[in-house]
Amino acid sequence: MERHWKNLLGVCGGLFLSYGSFVTVISLQSSIHQDSRGIAALVIYNICHALACLFAPIFIAKLGTKWTMVFGMLCWCIYIACNFYPESYILLPVSTLLGVFIAPLWVAEATHITTTAMHLASTTGQQADDLVSRFTGIYLWFQKFSAIPGNLVSSFVLYGGILRPTGNQVNQGNQVNQTLDHCGGALLSCKHYADDYNGNATGHNISVDPTFTSILFGILLGLCVCGMLLAISLIDTLPSFCDVAPSKKYKVKSLLLPVFQVLKTYHFALLVPAIVLNGLELGFYFGTFTESFISCTRGVANIGFVMATGGIGGAVGAVVSGTAVKYTGRMAVFSIGFLSQIVFLIWMLLWQPHQAHDWDIYVMVVGLGAGAALRTTQITALIGILFADNKEGAYGAHLFFHYIAYSLGFLLNIFLCTFYQLIIITSILVLAMVTYYVLEYDIKQTLKEEKCKKETKFVHLDEVKDLLQPLTRENKMAASDKDDVVTDVTEVELLT
Repeated sequence: MERHWKNLLGVCGGLFLSYGSFVTVISLQSSIHQDSRGIAALVIYNICHALACLFAPIFIAKLGTKWTMVFGMLCWCIYIACNFYPESYILLPVSTLLGVFIAPLWVAEATHITTTAMHLASTTGQQADDLVSRFTGIYLWFQKFSAIPGNLVSSFVLYGGILRPTGNQVNQGNQVNQTLDHCGGALLSCKHYADDYNGNATGHNISVDPTFTSILFGILLGLCVCGMLLAISLIDTLPSFCDVAPSKKYKVKSLLLPVFQVLKTYHFALLVPAIVLNGLELGFYFGTFTESFISCTRGVANIGFVMATGGIGGAVGAVVSGTAVKYTGRMAVFSIGFLSQIVFLIWMLLWQPHQAHDWDIYVMVVGLGAGAALRTTQITALIGILFADNKEGAYGAHLFFHYIAYSLGFLLNIFLCTFYQLIIITSILVLAMVTYYVLEYDIKQTLKEEKCKKETKFVHLDEVKDLLQPLTRENKMAASDKDDVVTDVTEVELLT
């Protein structure tokens, strides 16, 4: 049992340090690189990431889950290092490389955790479903909580490097209202979208001394390397379903087959809207929300504080989701996640920056983080349960749709104003709710049919036993009579 928890700690600890540093960097891309090169780099990263998910089993077959994770963490470190000199001809190629090699990391981590949880369940006699949800909840807690330390460091460092306001700053009277008209998600902000698109915006942006951004990237790079070393020291090498003898050649077609088998299933098709919703929300969260709700109203130095608060909401949501499912069931947790997201999306559509309180943004980001964590935990666990015999293929297909939607979220940031982005996300959320409930109904019907088949089988066995019982009695009576005859013959022979 200690080995199982050590592996979980290695995966979660490495993710906490490495991914937390990477998330802090991408949270700043749309605000620090104001010529859209940061967003363009993230779009390329996510598109390549999505396509590479289809080939994830090949990487896992060659490297195993442990070294696939370690190599992915190394790629995060390389991307952070590139931000010391963030020119387009450096960021864009490295983003392509990062997208290709990070996709197998997520599949490897999900496979490693699910395999570890199911093996522990088999050795201890616990319910596999509950243990997988619990392990997934712990894993996602570390994933969400990882955003906190890096973002806090970001705000503290960047506050020291603030130089001066740029554009028509929020000084007094009508200037405040004119500046804030560009912020938030209300329809009013779309009237100023053309100005923003053409570079005539008067947003609340604050310049930061490049020396302080370099200090920040140096700290984050150090944390990322520490996470990679922690993973190397704690994670064990676990067998993969596609491990083959060294003398045999890998057939690409056979390793891609598991992904396409999952894509053809009815259950996975019903999960796709929920997966797409998660990806779109992340793209909106890191691209549009940081720019339109945080940087626009409070300045770039406050992004870290707000995103750290969102990390707390996500961490709490992940833990609550993994624990509550044991008592309330999966459907109740999903429903809470969906309904909470609808409430916060509507609030963002109606929110007016001029009349906002200081705590509004923090409540929004906590609600978004917690709701997304509730759904993500259960989607990951549900995929591991529905496709227990094909986990690598299932998680590869899952991440393919997730990162296609993620890149779409960043593209929407470039071509649509915040209001219309929120309308699209809300519509997909409603669709995801409908398809999820259809999936749960289908799962229950399938379980009922399997239960009826088992009961029918037992009934048939009982009937056969009832039919055999008279024959068994007759055979016993015949055998008894035969024994009596043999005994009589033996006695006669002895007398003579």
